[in-house]
Amino acid sequence: MMHAVRVSRGIASVVLVCLTALVACQRTVAGHGVPTGTAPARTESPVEPVRLEFRKVLTTEPDTGGPAPAPSGAPAPSGNPAPSGNPGTPASSGTTGRSTQSAPAGTRSPTRSSPAPGPEVEEARAIRQNPAVIDIPVVAESVLDGLDCSGPDPLRHWVEPALPLVTCEPAERAKHVLFPAVLTGTDIRRARAEPDQSGTGGWVVTIDFTDPAARIWADFTSQNVEARVAIVVDAQVVSAPTIQEAILGGTAVITGRFTRDQAERLAARIGSR
Repeated sequence: MMHAVRVSRGIASVVLVCLTALVACQRTVAGHGVPTGTAPARTESPVEPVRLEFRKVLTTEPDTGGPAPAPSGAPAPSGNPAPSGNPGTPASSGTTGRSTQSAPAGTRSPTRSSPAPGPEVEEARAIRQNPAVIDIPVVAESVLDGLDCSGPDPLRHWVEPALPLVTCEPAERAKHVLFPAVLTGTDIRRARAEPDQSGTGGWVVTIDFTDPAARIWADFTSQNVEARVAIVVDAQVVSAPTIQEAILGGTAVITGRFTRDQAERLAARIGSR
């Protein structure tokens, strides 16, 4: 049994249609149905922000200990902010880095996901982000030798961009000593997943820097042609390509063995910082 009540008010009309046998009631406003009494719309679970950094590589050595660990956070991609090459040191990977030094102007520390670091974090930072790893080769060598890439990284949410970093690149089974971050996730305007134009059939993540960061990136790539730059995601290097020329367009591309879903998830994490 149906009852309809029509109320006119100027041009707009509101029709309430109630079904006696059902609890549902629909309100039609100017020809557009809006269900009432229904369950609220489902909300997506929040996306965990990624800690993204771009760091110049000082030195690299192979990771010869144990099986390669699964990367924490993002799927193991390889980043490619500049055309890649190999200037003497083979592109390699590692899982955590220690090195210290002041970050260039325009670099900001990402928001931490926990209230305060614990003792394990402080210990890892004191060793792997010790400024001496940049200036004293024997210290860097000692830290690299002692770095275990097989387990979870305590610095995942706690890397200081303004300090050097000794870390791992799981996909390439390498360890790196890295300079302080040139740019971080806070310097990114947007990130998007796109098909890889190289014909591999995979997907990449293209990022656009803010205007100030684009100028820093242009200066950095201009001054470091033939050097390597590490793309660090959650304290792990995902790729360390060689800079072959200055990049003046204010963009970078993170490439790797991405499926579409993996690229979209990483882009969402970068954009949710």
